[in-house]
Amino acid sequence: MTALSPRLAAVLVSLPLAPGKRVLEVGCGPGAMARAMAARVAPGGTVVAIDRSPRAIAQACAASQDTAASLLSFRLAAAETFQLEPGCRVVLKSALPQSVWRTILRTGRF
Repeated sequence: MTALSPRLAAVLVSLPLAPGKRVLEVGCGPGAMARAMAARVAPGGTVVAIDRSPRAIAQACAASQDTAASLLSFRLAAAETFQLEPGCRVVLKSALPQSVWRTILRTGRF
């Protein structure tokens, strides 16, 4: 598994992750953080990681072959058009502007 940078490792430790949690990572890049989160939500949890870059998704999939497909999946998608599943709750903020989060919470999409 690829080691996380000190910054990402600090973010990972601060997340309220536990077995059985469902996680959405927006802008997953090559998937190192998604794999680390998947390890923290197992058993019973899932991580869906999206990125708009076909190259990033290909790299993430190639690097994640040892992770169970039921635990981690990568999807080629832009954050602006990705739709959350009904009933999902956003429990983590990111660097996205507050107006974007209000739209997500109200409509389930950007």
